[in-house]
Amino acid sequence: MAGIILTGLSVLTSLIPADAAFVPYTASTLRSRSGTNSSSGCDSDVSWDFDHDHHHVQNTTVGGEERTYLVHIPENYNHSLSHSLVVSFHGASANMYDQEQASQLSIAGQRLNGMGVITVFPQGLEGDNGRTAWRSAPYANEDADDIDFTGAVLNEVFDNLCVDQSRVYASGKSNGGGFTNRLACNANITSRFAAYGLISGAYYPDSLSGDDCKPGRKVPVLISHGDADETIKFDGETSDDDEEELPSINDFAENWAYRNGYEKDDYEMSQPHNDTNLWTWGDDGDEGQVRRYRIKGMDHIWPSTIEGLDADGKSAPFNITESDLLPFFDQYTL
Repeated sequence: MAGIILTGLSVLTSLIPADAAFVPYTASTLRSRSGTNSSSGCDSDVSWDFDHDHHHVQNTTVGGEERTYLVHIPENYNHSLSHSLVVSFHGASANMYDQEQASQLSIAGQRLNGMGVITVFPQGLEGDNGRTAWRSAPYANEDADDIDFTGAVLNEVFDNLCVDQSRVYASGKSNGGGFTNRLACNANITSRFAAYGLISGAYYPDSLSGDDCKPGRKVPVLISHGDADETIKFDGETSDDDEEELPSINDFAENWAYRNGYEKDDYEMSQPHNDTNLWTWGDDGDEGQVRRYRIKGMDHIWPSTIEGLDADGKSAPFNITESDLLPFFDQYTL
């Protein structure tokens, strides 16, 4: 896609721990990690060309539009083992490379179900004022078939790589977080993703943040937001234009809890990290657990202790991907 600049891969490489060496799988591991949920790409030679950093850029056509997504496989990828898959959506005006860098999902050492993770970073289309965006905000391209695109991405990844189809997860930041919420509210899509991570999300009405959310089942959701976010304010925003209204993050989380069968005020409060207030509905592994992280003083970023990884001069008290998001995902299968 024209205009996309490959940024962040060198930064990601620098984040790989020195001790993240190749770890071969044993025969017993092989037997224990394959099963009936394996995708059609298992036990087949990889047809996609991956570079030395294990990346591949794939183009596809959906609704008459050429679409693009970035795929990363772990260093020790084995086509006879079913790997977990995480799909992660960038924010408005950003791109798939930005999201890979900010999320840290593809760095060496990240694990789900005790194995390396396949990660996919789709690219949004240009909307208003030339900004890339997803169909969950008033400035998005109205002709974008983003839900169909997501389904096509899953189908193609399943056909070409060995994926545990019971361990597929969605995440996103900002406008990408809003779109991830829209996916979570779609009964057809919730049959394909086991759990969702919403980071600094922009929950406009088009993200189905209200009564239009019909997930069809109890959906595990992790919600993270900084209380110093100046882009998407923690306490929400009113507007003369209904399409630009934003809920408070507390109300948004409480609505997810209620949707999943909990009383809105029936949460446990904890402080899992410095300057972090967590509300949790349900116990770990419970169907439809909801977690709401309020991070004191954090701006509009994907939480990481690495200053400037997502936005210049910005950081957080913890790395949410490794410490919270992946462990949250790991509790859930379809």
